[in-house]
Amino acid sequence: MQMLSSRQSIDEMAAICAAADRIRFLTPRLHAEMTSELRWPGDPDPDAGIDVRSLELGPGGDLALTILRRPEVMADLAAWDAGGMLGAETSARIKSSSALVVVTARGHALTDYARGGSAAEAVWVLAQSHGLAVQPISPSFLYVVDERELQDVAPDHVGELTELRSRFLRAAGLDTAAGEVPILVLRLAYAAPASVRSRRRPLAVDAPQLR
Repeated sequence: MQMLSSRQSIDEMAAICAAADRIRFLTPRLHAEMTSELRWPGDPDPDAGIDVRSLELGPGGDLALTILRRPEVMADLAAWDAGGMLGAETSARIKSSSALVVVTARGHALTDYARGGSAAEAVWVLAQSHGLAVQPISPSFLYVVDERELQDVAPDHVGELTELRSRFLRAAGLDTAAGEVPILVLRLAYAAPASVRSRRRPLAVDAPQLR
């Protein structure tokens, strides 16, 4: 785990993640995956996605999101090589953080990522127990390991994502030579309680499968 608390390191992470968010919006596959996770009031199956109200964007932000989720708008911005402000919200939130935590693991096996996920959960719970608000951040290059995977993720932005990933690893201080990989970035801040609780599916345990 790496903790970033200096203004320089937080600002660098803000710039990196904002640029990665712009690419997420402008890449059809990533944009479709992102918008498919959002749930608006009245949508079916609200427990299977992210309630947009829990993003705490406010009326203006919610209105902007209704425009940004339209694929034809993103296609036009991509054609014009525009959209410089698409990462502005991410940048502003990261810059307002008290600190950032980069949760890491060693190795690329599924079990390594499972252990990393458990660590992220533990950090999240501990931070909240100390009165901190926690927001997860996962830039679009977070789980790629080589250029081939970047080609699959965003073929029109391989060079830019390669550079952003390199900057991210340096800023986070990861020991990549020892196999250290990022699991999740957690933004820590002091904030008012969330206005909407995150919804969860009911937990149903099939006891015979646990034996």
